[in-house]
Amino acid sequence: MAVSDTTIRMESGRDVVTISAASDPSVVPEVRDWTITVRGAATSRVEVEVDGARVDAHTVYDTSTLSLSVRVPAVPSRSGMEIRFLDGIAIADDPWMDDAFDVLYRARMHYLTKEQAMSAIRGRGRPPWRRCSPLSAVTGKAAICMRDTCRQASCPGSRKCF
Repeated sequence: MAVSDTTIRMESGRDVVTISAASDPSVVPEVRDWTITVRGAATSRVEVEVDGARVDAHTVYDTSTLSLSVRVPAVPSRSGMEIRFLDGIAIADDPWMDDAFDVLYRARMHYLTKEQAMSAIRGRGRPPWRRCSPLSAVTGKAAICMRDTCRQASCPGSRKCF
């Protein structure tokens, strides 16, 4: 059985995703449609090149999953591709307050209890360990957070944010 490899790489510190050409184009379709999705990212303008030539791409941002998707149709399997995020790949705003409201809104409890719970959430804010950014530095196993908030005793996992 023949095998063809395609390498997808995103280098730390660069806001670029590189996709190599198929190592054996004879065993894969001649043309591929690619969709690259970056989860937990804010929206960004993108620029796509296939074998050094700029091509059109379609971007979609899904606020419910905090995902930026880039769709590039009809890329020849013999061609490499580079997707550049012109505004960088920034971490999306965390909708934790909206999530807390949604949970309380659907909860079957007295209205006064909901108000008290929401007031406590607003007053205390996010727990310190939740302020850690899961994309601060990706190590392959866990994200290591370098923020001062992780140096507090309440941060689980000895400065590791999960």
